[in-house]
Amino acid sequence: LMIFYELKEIEQMIDASNDPVGDIINAISADVLAFGAGNTYQGLLKRTAQLSEVDTFPILAGRMDHIGFELQKVVYRGYSTSEQLQKMHDEAIAQRTKLKLRADTQQMEQAQQAMELRCKQERAQGEQELNASQARHKVAMHELESEGQRRVRDADLEQELRHEERSKELERQHVHYANEEDVRKFESLKELGVDLTKYLCVTASSTPNQHVRIDSSSDAPTQLLLQMPRSD
Repeated sequence: LMIFYELKEIEQMIDASNDPVGDIINAISADVLAFGAGNTYQGLLKRTAQLSEVDTFPILAGRMDHIGFELQKVVYRGYSTSEQLQKMHDEAIAQRTKLKLRADTQQMEQAQQAMELRCKQERAQGEQELNASQARHKVAMHELESEGQRRVRDADLEQELRHEERSKELERQHVHYANEEDVRKFESLKELGVDLTKYLCVTASSTPNQHVRIDSSSDAPTQLLLQMPRSD
């Protein structure tokens, strides 16, 4: 440490201290011990910049003011130790660095594995969503096809029913016209004096099952034997 100070009161120094330099050394040593006791080794290394601040040395500032001095500035110039302690310190630094590098490597590997796993999960989820979308599309197309076929069947059935209804209507009209024609014919026959009862009986009689025609070129009488089928 470098200490910058100014002597303000000589008489006060003479009256208050027999060894001003010793008092200054003891006071700054007490401040350094207090600063070191409040920090770990790593914390001390991280906070060495505070050793260049006057507020870090309250004991020194108070003692110097008591003996007639004014503390102006303190400059930290680094630290040194024995060769054995420095070797131990270097080995500890190397070990910590190695452990930190190993921890950083493991962390990076874990992060890489996590990223790969996340990518696989996202890819699997995407494939599942794609498969589900394709399945929904297939089902929708099948439903549309079934609906189209059902509409065609309904249309064919409806057309068939219309045709059947039309045929029945034509048949009814034909029967109606035939009945009207029979009525007009019977009325005409009645006006001509035809006995409708006898007429209906004659027309309702059964017609012959077959006709036989015989042609002969000779003058001699022809004899023909017809055997009629027996009715059971």
